[in-house]
Amino acid sequence: MSFMASSDFLDLGTISSRTEDASFPDDNVGDYWHLKRRFRANDANVNDWILRFDLLAAKTIEAVVLDDVNFDEVQLDFGDVAGGADDSSGVLTVSLDPVVNRYKVIYIPAVVITRQHVEVHIPNTATAVGSYTTKWEVGRVGIMDSVTTINKKTYSRTSEKAYKDIEFPSESGERVDLGEQRWMGTVGFGNVKETVGTGVFDETNMWLLNNMKQSDPLIFYENDADTAMVYFCTRDEGYEGTLIHRGIAQGNMVRFKELT
Repeated sequence: MSFMASSDFLDLGTISSRTEDASFPDDNVGDYWHLKRRFRANDANVNDWILRFDLLAAKTIEAVVLDDVNFDEVQLDFGDVAGGADDSSGVLTVSLDPVVNRYKVIYIPAVVITRQHVEVHIPNTATAVGSYTTKWEVGRVGIMDSVTTINKKTYSRTSEKAYKDIEFPSESGERVDLGEQRWMGTVGFGNVKETVGTGVFDETNMWLLNNMKQSDPLIFYENDADTAMVYFCTRDEGYEGTLIHRGIAQGNMVRFKELT
């Protein structure tokens, strides 16, 4: 089993939208710390683009993530000029992540793309989904320069909504929501074997994970066929390999927490 992770976000460059609700500007898609600031268009037209990103120069693109959207299909086009489609994802299905009840998708091209312009296009077969369907919305967008595949032995996940208990002088009380439902995942690395006779353990990708700053956002993708199971998150612990026997290191558990 494996998962994918990356903190190698490309700067979104110059962001433009075909239409925009002034209360939810397109620059909000680059705010990874606050999910619900979001971008909102001024319509829900199909067979048209809603967002364009000029990366200011041709950049290597290994993945694109759209988080918390309200459409069930999307197409990503990549070009040397704005509106170009020298490369395209084709029509992608955007699925519901039942863990957090949000629609999202990760696109990982079979061959790495190198282009300057990225366009989010709503195909003519798309329909609005979720609790708000009047105008198109996008919570946040991540364009990744690289992704790392990391082996895992165990994986557990859950979700929670932050709350606060309030007590009144009358000894009654209530519980108040403090935010959005957020995913939390825990990866266990299990035992890692030494390459026989070398003293070297197969921990290269674990150390790559460790080198992703704990203070910075990263992308975590379960990598199990469902492209909705992808999260903007932070890492709570670092990888630690404990030598328990000759030739065997035991990996620890590392927790991740979604940014909402």
